[in-house]
Amino acid sequence: MPRLDARGVEIPKRPPTSMPDGVSYRDCVDDQRIRFVVQLDGFEANASLQVWAAPSGTDCKVQTNRAGSPAACWPLVTGAPLQSTATVDIPVRALLSGAASGSLEPVADERVCGKVDLTNISVQFLYFGPGQPATPALASDVVVAADTVGPRPPQGVTTAAGTGQIHVSWDAPPEASSIKVFCDRLESPDGGAAGACSSPAFDAVTTPDGAFIPEHECGAVSEDATAALLREARGEPLVPRTPADPAATYAIALAAVDAFENVGPLSEPACGHAEPKAADGESGCSTTGSPLGGGGLLTAIGAAVFVTMRRRRSGRR
Repeated sequence: MPRLDARGVEIPKRPPTSMPDGVSYRDCVDDQRIRFVVQLDGFEANASLQVWAAPSGTDCKVQTNRAGSPAACWPLVTGAPLQSTATVDIPVRALLSGAASGSLEPVADERVCGKVDLTNISVQFLYFGPGQPATPALASDVVVAADTVGPRPPQGVTTAAGTGQIHVSWDAPPEASSIKVFCDRLESPDGGAAGACSSPAFDAVTTPDGAFIPEHECGAVSEDATAALLREARGEPLVPRTPADPAATYAIALAAVDAFENVGPLSEPACGHAEPKAADGESGCSTTGSPLGGGGLLTAIGAAVFVTMRRRRSGRR
């Protein structure tokens, strides 16, 4: 399904491995639109085409589902273009609105983001003939997967000092597709003391987002990894703890990432430090599992979703 930004400009979607046709937290924050192309065969003058949304399995053709109290369906577009091939752009926030809060009014701001946890939403296109506002003459639907809630944080984060590196291990939640590792060098001399590992940067952020990720990320590993060797922080080799610099300690926290690329909240930080090492030219982050591949940004722009609706004529089955 093609995606548009808030200005109506088509944008690249997530890679095929990251649920590109689903709706994520970032899609909502960016105020994206999903483009549908509706084909109508033999539409009539004074008819109407409406678009509704509901949890998958709910039938919006039933009038009480659209107008009951409470209603099960929420409106997305009440006056879609009536033509043989119509383009309909649905705001992600409107699509999420009913599923997020129980309110059937589309929400036009970010309050709806981060409130839908792995839900299939049915987008239903209803064609009403002239003078028949109660029951649609025909209908079609497309199911869109939505998940705007990140995974639970990894648990049991531990560290061990290594030569020029810090060994970090953890228990990942089962819904994680990858793990992000964040580092922050502590300034306090007792930063590594038992029970005293805290970072103002980590304490101030519940869920890593925006500038926080490039500022503090020091490694990313796939879901089958349970440990990583950290050798860099902020693009620089780790500063080892030495008699001349006994306070060289890092707070390390992890966040899980799901299949929609939603980043979950940070784990409790654990402190670690590196031991002095001879220069070996090594840098970066290695893992005991499979590292995420690099190689640049992989983009995929899908073809339009065509929703074909054909009128039933008398004498035809």
